[in-house]
Amino acid sequence: MGRILLNKFGLPEPVVRAVEFESYQKRGHISVTTLIDSPKVNYLKTTTDYHEDISEMVWALRGQALHHILERSAIEIAKKEEAAGIASRYKPEFKVDYEWEEEGKETVHITGTMDLLYMVYPEIMYDYKDCSYYKISGCEKRYDEHGVPFYFPKDGECQDWIKQTNIYAYILRKKYDIVVKKIRIIAFIKDWSKKNTNMSGYPESPIVVVELPIYSDETMYSYIKNRINLHREYYRLGHTGGADAIPECTEEERWKKKDTIKIYSSPNSARSSKNFEINGQEDEIQAELYFQNFKIKTPTAIKVRVAGFDGRCQDYCSVKVHCHYWRQISQK
Repeated sequence: MGRILLNKFGLPEPVVRAVEFESYQKRGHISVTTLIDSPKVNYLKTTTDYHEDISEMVWALRGQALHHILERSAIEIAKKEEAAGIASRYKPEFKVDYEWEEEGKETVHITGTMDLLYMVYPEIMYDYKDCSYYKISGCEKRYDEHGVPFYFPKDGECQDWIKQTNIYAYILRKKYDIVVKKIRIIAFIKDWSKKNTNMSGYPESPIVVVELPIYSDETMYSYIKNRINLHREYYRLGHTGGADAIPECTEEERWKKKDTIKIYSSPNSARSSKNFEINGQEDEIQAELYFQNFKIKTPTAIKVRVAGFDGRCQDYCSVKVHCHYWRQISQK
């Protein structure tokens, strides 16, 4: 059971081999990345055959290359410092293996690899992310005491980054006696465009720092415990009642997009002037009021409703053929 790679576009063998090569070696029972992800997707990936095309893995390949180059750079710095008799400031690709124990339950080995640790005060955990501008658009631009810009997530944004790195920080504290003072994402914005830098809030550089909040031990203990038990329960449901017995992914896990009302200054406008995500009747009223006032000033204005959809299910889930939820919505 597992992934079956296809090559629909006849890409040459070196490209195929690069994608097939897995530098990641599975360790323990569950990785940090899997722990925070959908337990249903995890169950289906480990109990069914599913297909992915080589062409769909181009961004994963780019991410692997980026991490390899950055790891190599940190290793070279460490070698030079050690040769000079200086304790290395950096620990690249720091691997963790944490035994999660609960009374009356089997021990779970949680594993993961942190991209970079800076070991001099203030201790900093760095994680490299290859992302789109959309991800950064949910962050607020701030400045540190030296006037250097960084970004900080607004409420509810970058939750996957926050959960992943805070599990790492928790394990570092509990097992390795390392207390990081800051968690920072080095975000490489793959669709950054210089022509958009005049837009309000748009990053001035294709590489930005995103600083994340650090959660308490109590918060993380509760979160990790709940996630482990959820994965356990989904496996129990799958093994006793089949995949269809497992509930569908949450809206967050499905990357659910709500219906959106977009206001354009004219039918020919390439960009909307205002968007309203519709979560209820109040949003409908607010959108209509804005449109009526906008139309007084801009008579050519139009209002367009864009239907919501499950972004991951529709375009990015490789196991959806085995999912009862996808079968239901795709037949509508």
